[in-house]
Amino acid sequence: MTTRRGPAGRTWQARSGPDTPSPAKADEPPAGGPRRLDILLPGARAVPGSSAHVSSLSELTPAQAKQRWDEVEVHAPSLAALRQALPWLGLAGRTRRLVVRVAATDRPELLRVPAAVGRRVPTTAELSRAETGLHIGVELAKHTEVAMIARAVLDAGLPAFSRTAGLRVGLTGPEALVWAVGDPTVGAALGPVDPALPAAHDVLVGPNTLHVDPRVPRVSGGLPPVDTVLCAPRGFCAAGPEVALLDRDGTLRWADAERRIESWTGLTENDIAALRAVRAVRVADGLDPRVVAQLCCAGIPVCAKDPGLDAALGLELTARLRTLDPDALADPIDRESWSIDTRRLALARFAPAARWAATAAALGVPTRPKPTVSVLVATRRTALLPFALAQIARQDWADLQVVLVLHGPTAADPVVADATVGFPRPLQIVEVGADVVFGRALNIGLDHCAGDLVTKFDDDDWYGPAHITDLVQAHEHSGALLVGCGGYYVYLAGPDVTIRWTHVPTEAATTWVHGGTILLERAALRALGGFAAVPVGEDAVLLTAVRTAGGAIYGIHDLGFCYFRGRDHTWIPAEGDTRWLDTDAVKLPGFAPPPQLDPMPHPWR
Repeated sequence: MTTRRGPAGRTWQARSGPDTPSPAKADEPPAGGPRRLDILLPGARAVPGSSAHVSSLSELTPAQAKQRWDEVEVHAPSLAALRQALPWLGLAGRTRRLVVRVAATDRPELLRVPAAVGRRVPTTAELSRAETGLHIGVELAKHTEVAMIARAVLDAGLPAFSRTAGLRVGLTGPEALVWAVGDPTVGAALGPVDPALPAAHDVLVGPNTLHVDPRVPRVSGGLPPVDTVLCAPRGFCAAGPEVALLDRDGTLRWADAERRIESWTGLTENDIAALRAVRAVRVADGLDPRVVAQLCCAGIPVCAKDPGLDAALGLELTARLRTLDPDALADPIDRESWSIDTRRLALARFAPAARWAATAAALGVPTRPKPTVSVLVATRRTALLPFALAQIARQDWADLQVVLVLHGPTAADPVVADATVGFPRPLQIVEVGADVVFGRALNIGLDHCAGDLVTKFDDDDWYGPAHITDLVQAHEHSGALLVGCGGYYVYLAGPDVTIRWTHVPTEAATTWVHGGTILLERAALRALGGFAAVPVGEDAVLLTAVRTAGGAIYGIHDLGFCYFRGRDHTWIPAEGDTRWLDTDAVKLPGFAPPPQLDPMPHPWR
């Protein structure tokens, strides 16, 4: 066993034995050559004085994939670059030790020290920070695919809903990596084609025609998907008065700050973090429309007049960008509402699953449909039923199933019959006795839910028409197990006052969301045991179960939901309305709904 000095002065063990290949093998570097491979992603700098073999992504080939290295280092200027390069690292061969160096990232939580790589437990794994960025080193007893280790470091396992809409996407060259956006199901398509076997891919991207299966349709034209793991509303916040200018060459300028956007990745997580401080971005004509799409998905207000953006971004989205006056966004709530409307459009068009579904449809390739949603609503107050069902009926998410749990009433009740007749969505009515505890009644309703996702509505609260769309989009881009409203507006009918009850940042990871807004996968809800069989507090028990299981919770914006407090509630705090009144929260006289609500008349107001 030989001890070698690793990066940053760390030591690691280079073992010899039956797993160590002979230098004479053809799949190794030449005898006496460098035993370390440094892969430089675009924008990264080489390590001064290194004796390693240095490659760019374009130099990684199928022949290179057969080589074995003692150590491989991947140098990335940002996490965005590393995620984009991931599919091409399958051509980097095998190594016993991988070091990933990210020069700067605003999202270090997306990198991890893996406890295992496939079925192999690392002999050493460590994360360190230095002036030169963040470094993760992973050593294994056996040579392992570089891509597999990098995938474990990025925690880029297969998501519940494939980011490629269920397509097997093949890339014919590194220039096509802009279409990969960190998806682990995407890979290089450079091997020989055997026409006797089924096609290995559903769609191909890239200009290379060597070893390309002629049976597989090829993507030509259009913008690639946006990596919404990074370019997403997460981190949205109030901003100052400055307006940034973005030149067509990718230079950002505002106040005394200046940044250059990397042409290969476009907007990175670090660019987005810096832009959270500005009110809006004015975009020069001729800028790459991909960057504009990234800005919109991130929720950064954009003013863009270029008519050349119409074809790439769509007329509805560009109309919003063309008419924006940054001075009209001085009010933080107006600015956030404008951002919500705009990013909703952008995510519906450029989030990976949506973009791939549209691309596949244009090529005539079948894809996985959008997730279906079951809305679970339980009521014992028939007077509220028309109000509750009308709000669900107007939701703009197309594929909804409604499970109505009648907690005491029956379907024969005339009020129930009038409210449900002609309801435009698939409706399942479940009757439960009034003596059944509320949590148990919800679980009986859950047995009838058929959607991929389940969300819960309360019968007396207000919901905006895009409420479910915003939850589903957040579920996709956040990767959280459960999403909901982390803050909310509350209308207190007694004192006739509206309060914005937001004590934590919205569009952020959180530990609590309002129980009337939760959304999660039906299978996950089942695995967590469903709702606790308690008369009150079943939502709090579910949130505790999510946290105990190690699941993430994400809170969306609070502008499309309003909590009603009037009478006949299941949960009544001991302090009554003073729970909300005796705080420093913003208080508005009367009913002052948030701008995304479009409130319907309430039967008890």
